[in-house]
Amino acid sequence: MSQVLYVPRRLLEETRTHLQKEAPREGVGLWAGRR
Repeated sequence: MSQVLYVPRRLLEETRTHLQKEAPREGVGLWAGRR
């Protein structure tokens, strides 16, 4: 998770919340794929 340091916590939390509301499974897959 060291690569997420440059990502603002606000954006990260907002994105996580949005993904959880829209598509939890797909969201997790996208985040895992972005690594």
